Amino acid sequence: MRVTIVSCVYPPEPVVSARTSSDLAEALRRRGHDVRVIASFPHRPGGRVFPPYRRRWRLLETSPDGVSIERVFGLMSRSPRLLSRLGEALSFGLTSAWAARRGPRPDVAYVNSWPLAGTGLAVAALSSRGVPIVVSVQDVYPESLASQGRIASTGLLARFLTRIDSAIARRAAAIVVIAPRFGERYAATRGVDRARVHLVPNWSSGGTDEARAGDALAFRRGLGVPDEAVLAVFGGNVNSGASVETLVAAMKALRDDPRLHLLVAGEGSELDRCVRAAGEAGLERVRFLSPWPEAQTAAVLGSADVLLLPTHGRQPMASVPSKLIAYFLAGRPVVALAAPGSDLSDWIAGSGAGWVVPPDDPASLAERLRTVASLTSAERAERGARGRATALREMTREANLPKLVGIVEAAAADERSRGPGKPVLLVSDAGIRSMRPEDVDAVVGLHVRAFPGFFLSSLGPAFLRLLYMGILSDPGGLACVAERDGELCGFVAGVLEQRGFYSRLIRRRKWRFAAASVPALLRRPRIALRLLRALRAPALADESSASACLLSIAVDPASEGKGIGARLVGEFCRRASAGGASLLCLTTDRDANERTNAFYGRLGFTIARTFQTPEGRAMNEFRIVLPESRR
Repeated sequence: MRVTIVSCVYPPEPVVSARTSSDLAEALRRRGHDVRVIASFPHRPGGRVFPPYRRRWRLLETSPDGVSIERVFGLMSRSPRLLSRLGEALSFGLTSAWAARRGPRPDVAYVNSWPLAGTGLAVAALSSRGVPIVVSVQDVYPESLASQGRIASTGLLARFLTRIDSAIARRAAAIVVIAPRFGERYAATRGVDRARVHLVPNWSSGGTDEARAGDALAFRRGLGVPDEAVLAVFGGNVNSGASVETLVAAMKALRDDPRLHLLVAGEGSELDRCVRAAGEAGLERVRFLSPWPEAQTAAVLGSADVLLLPTHGRQPMASVPSKLIAYFLAGRPVVALAAPGSDLSDWIAGSGAGWVVPPDDPASLAERLRTVASLTSAERAERGARGRATALREMTREANLPKLVGIVEAAAADERSRGPGKPVLLVSDAGIRSMRPEDVDAVVGLHVRAFPGFFLSSLGPAFLRLLYMGILSDPGGLACVAERDGELCGFVAGVLEQRGFYSRLIRRRKWRFAAASVPALLRRPRIALRLLRALRAPALADESSASACLLSIAVDPASEGKGIGARLVGEFCRRASAGGASLLCLTTDRDANERTNAFYGRLGFTIARTFQTPEGRAMNEFRIVLPESRR
């Protein structure tokens, strides 16, 4: 398969979306595909060509993995002004479109370019060749421009740009968004079928190691920050959208609290203004680090007692700051200044990694920082650990690259199979995420709907709720849910190590399980023996050589046939492999169950054995080897 990737940023640039494109190219190449990348010359951040590159019309390279890279000319913006950025986007759009028109026709293209101008020109060039296109949306335009006050949200220009973006979206075989509400916006305002919108968060461009305590402490002391102080840190681009001036203003309100210190690490168009404001106000406890060497990232973020993530106005409704990933991985609590109902506020609140205060509100930030300073270091560390766990689960290369590869390959496969003139329709995995305790009631309801008349369903919701809460609370528990249109439509649950799981489950909750079983036993006393056998499931686990086990999976009957089950199983396999499992098993009925058995066969499972339950049910045990490459 021939794949063309059009990416306006590409390594060696330290931009998150550059790493996304690079990882995708390398992964596709390792899978045997012929990959060609069309990229700009590296120049971000700073707006200057990185050495040893120099500005020229065209340069051909080959990566160590055999990826063909064609770098093309483009203007380079050194300021955040709208016209400067527009020139950058248009110039790269023209040269990348020219390059995309040349050479063998690809089977599929992935476009991650400057919004609207760059993306639109590349999409037009590829569409003219009949190439199915996967479009990456890093920010929603023109809404992002409007949130920064650069254009009127209801003006003629905004409406015109929305039309352009809608046309791009309708031409795409698939749209990849980095945040859930981006997908909702595209469905609601661009007329895009929700089935073509996929959620794939960005991932870290570097390692996931936390800073060594000694390095972080040495860095703090080098800044002159007392060991007993509470250091708040902002690390990133100090531009108009970052609203760093709000942090400086909050420190003015905190003159009377000597515990709190602020470090602003980074560079950008608003840095000088923030430095002047701090100097004029005599804020000796505000420090600036610029330039900020990338090698110091772990030490800078690790030196913090709390990390600050300010945004301006309603900007988080149309973009998600990439620094959130690094913040979470640093293992420090986060205070975000974000509009309620935004993806950013949802990430913070949903993970329990910190706190959200209104944007552009120094007084609220100052009050929150006083509260944070009053917490114990253990309480702050607990918040930071939650954020890091969320990032390792949902914001890493291992979590998201397989999804992106699958979307690109599916777009090409769909193009080959659908025939000319038929609409492109791809199954979306946009709603797959970790199961949370608040999901359990919906999961129980779905279980009952999906398995009417089955033994576990007959035991009632209270029993099922204990079961799924037990999986969630178990150290080796794995559980995910799928959502469509905001409604839970599927789930998968299991454990990394099945031996001992049931005994732990029953030991901790035996009286609650007994009480939950009473209504079912009163209705059907003859199930008592079967219930006792079910609660002694470790005997079955001991007969299996597999460590990890998929215990339960269900898809809402109204959502069947959309590929949701396959996505859930794939995600469960990925997480089990990442958790160290090498072999995964599951059991299902052998007889009168051809569709389910065929489903697991298509996913690569093989029948390891067939056995009979004491009730006389013939069961198949399926197993699948989880390759080392998945771990």
